[in-house]
Amino acid sequence: MKIRACFFVITSGILWAQGMAAQQDADAVMRQAIAMAPFYLNQVQGYESDVFLKGSVRLGELPGELKQQYNTPAHRRVVDWVFLVESHNKVTFTAPNRYEQQILSVSSTLPENMKPTDAVKLVTTNIYDPKSSDHISPLDPKAFSHYNFSHEGVRQEAERLVHRIGIRPKKASDNVVSGIIDIVDGTWQVRSFDFRYTKPGGEQQFVAVYEEVEPDVFLPSTYDMHMNMMLFGVKAFAHYESTSSYRNVSSYLRTPTEKMPIEKMPVEPTTLPVAVSDTLPLVPSIEESSPVAEVQVYESPAAVISVIPEPSSPTLSNNPQQTWDFFNFIPEYNFVDGFRIGDYISFERFFQENRHRMLLAPSIHYLVARKKVAWQMDAAFRFGLKTNTSVLSHIDFSLSGGDVSADFSNEGESRLMNSLSSLLFGENRIRFYRKKYMEVKNNLTLSSGISLGTGFSWMQRENLENKTDFNFARHIPAHNSPFNDSSAMPDNTVRKLTLLLAYTPVDNLPYPSFSFNYNLGDSKKGMFEYVEATLSQSIRIPQQDARIEYLLNGGYWIIAKGADYPDYKHFRTNDWYMAGNSSLTAFHLLDNYVYATHRRWLQAHLEYNSTHLLFSRIPALADVDLSETIHLRTLQLAGWNHSEAGYSFSFGSLVRIGIYVALEEGSYDGIGFCVEIPMSH
Repeated sequence: MKIRACFFVITSGILWAQGMAAQQDADAVMRQAIAMAPFYLNQVQGYESDVFLKGSVRLGELPGELKQQYNTPAHRRVVDWVFLVESHNKVTFTAPNRYEQQILSVSSTLPENMKPTDAVKLVTTNIYDPKSSDHISPLDPKAFSHYNFSHEGVRQEAERLVHRIGIRPKKASDNVVSGIIDIVDGTWQVRSFDFRYTKPGGEQQFVAVYEEVEPDVFLPSTYDMHMNMMLFGVKAFAHYESTSSYRNVSSYLRTPTEKMPIEKMPVEPTTLPVAVSDTLPLVPSIEESSPVAEVQVYESPAAVISVIPEPSSPTLSNNPQQTWDFFNFIPEYNFVDGFRIGDYISFERFFQENRHRMLLAPSIHYLVARKKVAWQMDAAFRFGLKTNTSVLSHIDFSLSGGDVSADFSNEGESRLMNSLSSLLFGENRIRFYRKKYMEVKNNLTLSSGISLGTGFSWMQRENLENKTDFNFARHIPAHNSPFNDSSAMPDNTVRKLTLLLAYTPVDNLPYPSFSFNYNLGDSKKGMFEYVEATLSQSIRIPQQDARIEYLLNGGYWIIAKGADYPDYKHFRTNDWYMAGNSSLTAFHLLDNYVYATHRRWLQAHLEYNSTHLLFSRIPALADVDLSETIHLRTLQLAGWNHSEAGYSFSFGSLVRIGIYVALEEGSYDGIGFCVEIPMSH
């Protein structure tokens, strides 16, 4: 027994020593590869390539509740069908990140609302660029904070040695990968990789092989991606693969040794098997027994350039895309309308190679308590323009009108949460008025990210009263007045003009977004006029797996005489212990409606989100997909201020739990909790 124990200790020690040596070898290789990543990111200045892409998508069995709702011949035919897409593309790359895709031919049985050419974005992924993916690259400068590496052996390729490095995340998360990466010894460039990762709703595998297209210049020759997805019980399986051939490759330097000497690492070759072959064959054809829809082939003698579309008249293309959406029935309940029974239909159609778009969305609901019909009609149009001869990118134009029950602030609780609060507890978080309106808007978006917008609206507003008090808690609801008493807003009619100047950074430029808004209104009471400005930015810190978001918003009323309460500046609140969505601009300990203003205001919001704050440092929670956020908010009004500080954590993307402390005029005012469940308003 003692001999066995001694043998076990010795064997364990040998294995531990080998494991440590393998990790040290892997760390040494990865440090060299990480150091050289910026060089290879900028090595190639341009190329032309032929990309042959093949993909398939298959829908699995629908869950029982959806079977009943979608039990039609059309939906039954979709389940277990295999949709195929094949395309031949010419891709031209110009440094630093410009890709022009020329679609030479495409064959597709995908549904018409899916673009068969979008999958070509697969070949533009650059592993050397930490910003090219939502996942933390093993070549990221801070990769050692997120991954453990192991040396799985080497193989000989002509005069080169290729190291096989295993990748294992230190902590489970949506933005890390696991798998294998092959690194060329001496030059430390990527030869191939096989990554696996999990996202909310599915698992994916991404395999790539790089070939030497010029001396010491490696570019990806094959990509292979598998996706297993499940959303609300609906399963889908997708597979995309591509092969690329290159010509006219230009680069600054042929080899990194011309720029900096790198000492080769002495590693003895091993006989470990190689999992990634030199070339990846295309996946075999789909089984003949799988029912496949009729194939439609679209070929264009003069190829379509998706980056720089040619101008044309607004006529239908040969491959129009359209989308119908019927299934949006979500019941709503409030004390003014009672139950709202109805639905809306949206219809979207694309024109001229998807540059132009039309969207129609009518809705109609019967209001049980008021015994009235509410309706709304929205129409939106987008006209895409040629970007190489005009500064204009596209023009948006929208029309809307209707007769609806509107929230006085339109910034408070979600209507779905108000339905739950009213029906279960008798607490009406939202107060409603009747709005009959018409609105016209247009927006010009410049290719530089600047947009200019104008809008005109006419609104007839009437006060409403509660028509029912039914709730399971048998609680008497409060008055339907934003003033928390029996006073009512007088009926009024208003006309309003809005001018908007906004800037949104393009091409991932690290600049904040900015908007300036001018509003001019007129009613029987007189004129009103105010200006508003907003500055916001989201800054990702991939090295720390963190994100900083901030927003500054302020405004000033020039004239307020003709304004009624819905025209005031309102602030987003979630003062119930449950919220439908997380929002950077929401105050959790601020009453709805109370602090709306028609004078001046300034609000500031700051959030820091990371997976490495408090709970994530507890060993027992090291493998839990946990995200933590620190919140700071303040609101400054004329002669008054409100501030909040909070901490929240979330498990994946399912639920967020937070605690918040409020200060009024610098003094402690209260504490509150909130559970945020992602859902639409």
